[in-house]
Amino acid sequence: MFRVKHLSQKMPYTLDKLSYLYTLVYTIVHLTTHLYTELSTFINTQTKIKGAFLRSRINNYYSSGT
Repeated sequence: MFRVKHLSQKMPYTLDKLSYLYTLVYTIVHLTTHLYTELSTFINTQTKIKGAFLRSRINNYYSSGT
């Protein structure tokens, strides 16, 4: 009887610890993935804007009569 009581007292703590660790790991992975997606989208957008800007500058330079 003492052993069962002891185990039942010990188990919730272990499960709590595991769920805490799982939540922590899941949150870190989720945030990292989200940040990476946001950053790559931002960088792609910036690159496209820069590319379009440079193309328009080059086109203006060549079409302005050299």
